[in-house]
Amino acid sequence: MNKTLWQVIKDSKEENKYTESRKQYENLHNILSKLPQEEVSKLRDDWSDLSFKMTSNDEFEKLHSDNGGIITSGDDGFYMDFASWVMAQGEELYNDFMENGYKVILNYIKENNIPKSDYMFECMEYVFSDVEYEY
Repeated sequence: MNKTLWQVIKDSKEENKYTESRKQYENLHNILSKLPQEEVSKLRDDWSDLSFKMTSNDEFEKLHSDNGGIITSGDDGFYMDFASWVMAQGEELYNDFMENGYKVILNYIKENNIPKSDYMFECMEYVFSDVEYEY
């Protein structure tokens, strides 16, 4: 099958621009559980690599309250939960952020009326280890 990470994320959003995090987690779990273990591991590695690039971008730091942003949690909440949520929004938002900076994410949250409890969902990236554990 060899789906790309961005294809899997798009499928998990069910053709919506935004999908509530709990529902998207369940969708991701269902999609990943149908894939071979090696493919899930590769997708997890791709997720980790892209997430690291995003959180290493100086613009990402501007989203934390210490730097005037909206995220008030500590490192786990910021670098894991919030970053995972951003990743789960898909390729378009990710690329837009990487090109245009943190305001893209703030606008996305505002335009879609996303509650803090959703963009701080703990922790979307756990879906990979949850599925791998089931093998």
